[in-house]
Amino acid sequence: MRGPLACIPALHRSTLMPLTGELPTTVQQLAHARERPPSASPSPVCPRFATLTALRHHLKAVGAEDWADNRTLTQTHSRRLAVLRHPEFESWWIIIPGAGLQLGSFAQCRTRKQALALAAAVEAAIDLPWDVDDIGPRAAAWRSPAGEDLAVAVMGLRAGDPGLDHDGLYGTMATDLAARQATAAAQRARDAADGYTDEVTPPDIKPGDEITIRLTVSSRSAGLFPGLFDGIDIDGPPVQTPVTVRGRGTAPSHHVPYQEGTAQAVLPNSYLASVPGMQNGGFLLPLTGARWYADDGRSGSAVGPVRIPAYAATVRRRPDTRERA
Repeated sequence: MRGPLACIPALHRSTLMPLTGELPTTVQQLAHARERPPSASPSPVCPRFATLTALRHHLKAVGAEDWADNRTLTQTHSRRLAVLRHPEFESWWIIIPGAGLQLGSFAQCRTRKQALALAAAVEAAIDLPWDVDDIGPRAAAWRSPAGEDLAVAVMGLRAGDPGLDHDGLYGTMATDLAARQATAAAQRARDAADGYTDEVTPPDIKPGDEITIRLTVSSRSAGLFPGLFDGIDIDGPPVQTPVTVRGRGTAPSHHVPYQEGTAQAVLPNSYLASVPGMQNGGFLLPLTGARWYADDGRSGSAVGPVRIPAYAATVRRRPDTRERA
């Protein structure tokens, strides 16, 4: 087909899946927002949604009806991304057309002009096929030549333009996030070198599992980590120290109905939530042979059960260490 209609593709509704759950606001959530079959990259000359009407039809097909009916929905000049004003948050969001997803909270803007400017910068700097169905996992896996993920890269783009980051907030956020990601990557490499390669959640831990977890502990909990806070006035202002805790999962001291694993959940409003570091809930994990390892090379025995705050979501397990019946 030639002429102006050549760039208007047919909508293949059979390959689309409805939107379920909350819309993602982080790069990690993009990876699991939808499971879709692989899509071929669209032609760089011919965007998939050549008209706003085609985009609205597609957004309805993937379950994003509110966005499809939003009167402020606007395509970028290249028609690869789109922007709209959210009626509740009164901010402008960048929309990834292929999957019907928000780019992320790190890309929200105050005005339409800012949103279109940032979207254009993203399109120019980040080589991704924004209008394919499986863009979610592709975006989550994308890395810049410097190793930045999508969130850090977009915040970096904002930091380089005073019109998109007038108070310097996103530049600071990008630096902090990149540092945290580098620390997490280094910890992941250390764990892998010691054989801890399976990422699990506390409820997944069973008796016999050899696990490792990174925690930030308070001097208020010095009794649980003998020797860690030697020389520090534990009655003075609390001191926060990062440690790695390792041990083997063991059966809890008492039976909890309907609980298959070893971890006991701590609800935010329970009496256990008054323990330092557990105000937002988490888990109590009974371990045998538990030890703490500080970054300065010191180590010692940890008194169980180990308290895992809600924010400490990453636990790694050595494969094939579970006790077998």
